[in-house]
Amino acid sequence: TARHHRKLSDETTVTVKARATRTVITCGGGGVVFGASRSCIVTVADHSAGTKSRPAGVVKLAARHGSFGPPSSCRLPATGADRCTASYHPQVHGSIAVTARFIPASSDRTHAASVGTRAIAVCATRWTVDRATGRNSNVGSCLKPFKTLAQALAVARSGDAIRLAPGSI
Repeated sequence: TARHHRKLSDETTVTVKARATRTVITCGGGGVVFGASRSCIVTVADHSAGTKSRPAGVVKLAARHGSFGPPSSCRLPATGADRCTASYHPQVHGSIAVTARFIPASSDRTHAASVGTRAIAVCATRWTVDRATGRNSNVGSCLKPFKTLAQALAVARSGDAIRLAPGSI
């Protein structure tokens, strides 16, 4: 985007503003079980009005309680894929914020940096039962629990833990 400013001396000053980018990180649905990993996809797109162009640069991934990788960063070329994938490995359970930071390449003088953040639910166990909010058609995770213990027992394998929310027995 360029803006023209007229000065009294017949000179023209042009101020160039970088095109906005939007960084989106998605890590699947249903949460991740503590001790397992989750594949996350980062997409970076030109978010300004007008003719779109492909941002080129590096995406750096981070999480306060966990790690990405290998690798923990990826390159987005000016042509080809506009997304990259990395694995997140949680170190605690609960709601964890993961961040993707896009940094334009030195050759990309068109686009601005951007940051995307997503919360991931890290479950303490693989299976969850919650009689109040669950459905037996759910996947049985901490975000999408089963309604009945019978459903969890039908899918659980030897050694699996099942978390029962209060009032679910």
